[in-house]
Amino acid sequence: MNPTVAIIIADDLKFNRFAIRRQLDIVQLPVYEASNGRQVLDLLQVIAEKNIILCLDIEMPIMDGLALMQHLYDNPAGKQIK
Repeated sequence: MNPTVAIIIADDLKFNRFAIRRQLDIVQLPVYEASNGRQVLDLLQVIAEKNIILCLDIEMPIMDGLALMQHLYDNPAGKQIK
């Protein structure tokens, strides 16, 4: 397990998060879940891993995936976005 890499799955549908998580079991990385972009931003403040892989739904309540990516590009807060 690589402790410097984690995955965040963001989708407002719990079933979709479950299905994606099941597919990611093979990679053996920490996986976090969020139901909207605002929760992703909150997670980014508290998780310890330095490299984050984002798996984002485009349409979510509160903050959708596109708005989240725009926010991250505009405000990287020490995290590299690629």
